[in-house]
Amino acid sequence: MALWYTHLFHAQEACRRLGGLDEGHAGWGALCCDVDKFTPVARAVSHLGEEGLGFPPEAFLDRAGLSRARARPARSFLAGYLSHLAVDEAWYATLRATLRPEERPGWGADATRAWNILLDAELVERVEAPVRRFPEDGVEAVLPFLDAQAAGTVRLVGGAYARWPGALDVEPDDPMMIGMVSVFREIVRREEARVRGPLGRLDREALHRGVSDFVCATLRRFLDDLDGG
Repeated sequence: MALWYTHLFHAQEACRRLGGLDEGHAGWGALCCDVDKFTPVARAVSHLGEEGLGFPPEAFLDRAGLSRARARPARSFLAGYLSHLAVDEAWYATLRATLRPEERPGWGADATRAWNILLDAELVERVEAPVRRFPEDGVEAVLPFLDAQAAGTVRLVGGAYARWPGALDVEPDDPMMIGMVSVFREIVRREEARVRGPLGRLDREALHRGVSDFVCATLRRFLDDLDGG
């Protein structure tokens, strides 16, 4: 998965490009998709049975078991949630296209994690305050698996992440982040030599432009279906 500053950044970009969406609700939706990382909710549930966006955006409500009437009051939250799946789809397509044939052997999950960690840290300063402020109005309850306990856990972890400055050489102030950052450091230490070549070739602005275009096209289709149905 792309990491959380990446998801917040692209939720923010979608709100600004599409208009009519609340950044705080969209950012909250973009992080809630990863409820499986910290609770018993299964990934097949939180990610609607797919890795990335494996279904048409118009099928999102059916996948989530929602009627349009129930979904409309949570449209910004749901748009952010769907943006998470769309980001992952475009993000890994770029990674696969960037790797050269000789780099593929031995490229494992930790190499992908290091790639994500280093790129995520570059976006910290570009994610602005509104998208980091998660609302507490219970909008997430539109998705039944986000019960009070599950949503509360994501709120705690997501809030800690959103306050983290993103620098691996800075010790986090929040105790919740200390263990996570320690793991991040170790992964980057082990894999930095492997990811240096692909990251050195990567055009960051082209990456984010392509991801943003895909996310916005996905959300336009979803919102047109939601608002017009």
